[in-house]
Amino acid sequence: MAELERLLMSSGKLSAAQVEDAEPVKKLDQKVRTLERRMEVERENAAAAKQTLPVVSLDESGFSVRSADGAYQLRLSGLLQAHGYFFSDDHDDAVSDTFTLRRARLIFQGKLARYFDYFIMPDFGGNSPALIDAYVDVRYQPELSLRVGRFVSPFGLEHIRAAGNISFVERALPDNLVPDRDNGVQLFGELGHGAFEYALAVANGVVDGGTSQNDTSDAKEFVGRIFAHPFQSLGVEPLRGLGIGIAGTYGKQDGALPSYKTSGRQTFFSYRSGVVADGERFRISPQLFYNWDSFSVLSEYVLSSQEVAWGGMSDTLENEAWQVALSYVLTGESTTYKTVFYPVWGNGIKPRHGFDPLKKNKGPQTEIWAAPFQPRHPWGALEFVARYNRLDVDSKAFPVYADPSSSARSASAWALGLNWYLSSHFRVTADYEQTAFQGGAASGDRPREKVAQVRFQAAF
Repeated sequence: MAELERLLMSSGKLSAAQVEDAEPVKKLDQKVRTLERRMEVERENAAAAKQTLPVVSLDESGFSVRSADGAYQLRLSGLLQAHGYFFSDDHDDAVSDTFTLRRARLIFQGKLARYFDYFIMPDFGGNSPALIDAYVDVRYQPELSLRVGRFVSPFGLEHIRAAGNISFVERALPDNLVPDRDNGVQLFGELGHGAFEYALAVANGVVDGGTSQNDTSDAKEFVGRIFAHPFQSLGVEPLRGLGIGIAGTYGKQDGALPSYKTSGRQTFFSYRSGVVADGERFRISPQLFYNWDSFSVLSEYVLSSQEVAWGGMSDTLENEAWQVALSYVLTGESTTYKTVFYPVWGNGIKPRHGFDPLKKNKGPQTEIWAAPFQPRHPWGALEFVARYNRLDVDSKAFPVYADPSSSARSASAWALGLNWYLSSHFRVTADYEQTAFQGGAASGDRPREKVAQVRFQAAF
């Protein structure tokens, strides 16, 4: 506007007073000012609208929608596992070789009003759909969080790892003595940036290896677990990955008792018909996990004690199991330990170079010293795994509470396997496990189970 006035005066057509009094100029000035203000308001509105628009993303963690301030969030992910079981030396065809859809899970998780997290996981694999997990977390500080709903009981070391992250096709024999999902309330948290973690839960209580939707008695079960990485912050690299812990449960149970299965999912021990749980039950489990770069060790021991009754007789039976599992990533990727307190879904190991056979690796030659297996083309990550595991049934169970001609007194197994991580989302697992039994057959020992297993897994 000032420039217009200057031009009119310099042309000699209007004096300064005339320019000031000219009605058209005043109207033009008002329109310009109005337009400038309108543009300013539109810019302010656009900036405000941008602050409230939801953010939609699709990346390697799945599909997510969140509010602009991050207070509300929905993330969709999933897990698909197709298994194959192939039994050798099965001359009587007592067990069928089979393919099965072991797990087909959709995972809905997110935030509500910043401090409230939710997690819902139905499973469409197996014989019928089921709701596996459904809980809400109140998470104000990492040191103290509250979980309410249906969740993994915070007990077994291998069991609390997400199903997509376990090293073998199936979990080891100690998993038979470990509670699975339960309904209840749990306090949990971590201190020292993950150097110490704990969980305390009050739940309905479930049988060994079992899960339950509803409770059948007034008694409840108490579950506790502590786990520490004592050398995490000391700067001694070979010891940073050492973790030790202990877990326990205590409660009372009345009703049905479980049966125990091999990794081939075949029952090798069950109680006689009519034998029931009748009284106190406690479990205890010392645990250890160690990893250093590409190498890791997982070890745990589980003791399960249960009062049982049958036909006017009663006793306390103590069953025990243990395992030691080793892992080494041949292509050099590192391994980590994650619990289900903060679910991490995926394949467990992220390949340095994803599967792409048409592309050549261009890493420095020094990488060959970091791992024994460095292919010329990026084929993903390759992990070698081995374990030994054993389960012993209390000798007092025989012959009153269990039939020695059909239920084994013990099972011991060794397994070797390979995991091929083609990407962060696709994995192929192949392992072989051989299980020997003491008792369990009319002629003496149950025949050894020799099973080759394969898993094709997609996780996102």
